[in-house]
Amino acid sequence: MAGLSNMQMSQESMIIARRKHTAVLRALNSSLQDPKTATTDATFMTVMLLGLYETITGSTPQSLKSWANHINGATAIMRMRGREQLQTVVGRQIFAYLRNQIVIDCIQRSAVIPPEVIEWSEYALQLETDIGSRRELGIFPMITRLCTLRGVIAKDTNNDPAVLTIARGIDADLIEWADKFPTWLRYTTELSNDTENVLSGYYHVYPNVWVVGGWNLYRCARILTHEVMERWLSRNLTYDMAQLRQSEAVLIKLNADICASVPCVFGQVDANGLQTGSSCSPRAATGTWILWPLYLAATMDTATPTTRAWVINQLDKMGRTMGIQQAISLAAVLRAQKEITAWGRFGSGVDEEVDKW
Repeated sequence: MAGLSNMQMSQESMIIARRKHTAVLRALNSSLQDPKTATTDATFMTVMLLGLYETITGSTPQSLKSWANHINGATAIMRMRGREQLQTVVGRQIFAYLRNQIVIDCIQRSAVIPPEVIEWSEYALQLETDIGSRRELGIFPMITRLCTLRGVIAKDTNNDPAVLTIARGIDADLIEWADKFPTWLRYTTELSNDTENVLSGYYHVYPNVWVVGGWNLYRCARILTHEVMERWLSRNLTYDMAQLRQSEAVLIKLNADICASVPCVFGQVDANGLQTGSSCSPRAATGTWILWPLYLAATMDTATPTTRAWVINQLDKMGRTMGIQQAISLAAVLRAQKEITAWGRFGSGVDEEVDKW
């Protein structure tokens, strides 16, 4: 309802949505007080849906902190539920959704992934029989190592060559993970001269919109890995200039590939190719998958002014067509040439929440 009210610019619908949100919060607080209901699937999903609500309705940087608080709350419930929650398919799906949100939060804060999430991801992989789910779970060890590396660098910036060695190892494993994707989970590339909806002259066609999330997680992981390498090499210019040039080329390609996935998420790709206009039917739930990959693409060191302008346009369109207010907020941050760097510092003033590029 919140998403629809944003799309239709209906104040009445938003008032109803906020009332329902308040009612849900009251009911959730009651559920959390009862040991019998505190750890149920319904309570767990309610907390995560509240995080989605913040994404859809958030029009200020403070909403990002509210989103993170809901994820922290869901993580606490996850710990209480224990790894027994992974015994069922539904339990593993709920855990997978939360794990992806935790990864986004950890990447934003340059924090390590909680040990329970690491342990239970390994356990879930042992139980999982679905090939697609196993492929997605297979990338998690590399994500874990990347978050650990970024966490170490955030606390102690040094010129230890081990940083470069570890980053190269992570990147090699990510490439191997992608190379083993089955054919039915791969995408094809189509050319287009539609500069409004396509950035680099091509777009991707995926078997379904669910596959986009896995590929963009891979791209974001490689981008962050190569940024670690690039920044280390920039401080040690005599070390390996070839690697520096290679990383720059990889970053440019991964940036373009994230942007090439946007038409599929926006519902603009069907059997007849790229479609625009009223025939498209984007959904808010799928739009949230592309939100942070797009933001990352715009804030990369290698992002051009053209790329940033295109991403801003897509974020604005996401706000209009999917009702995701957080997309409009991020577009405003990008227009101001500011970057969210530490969610934990969110306070009452904008200057506390963003840093100049």
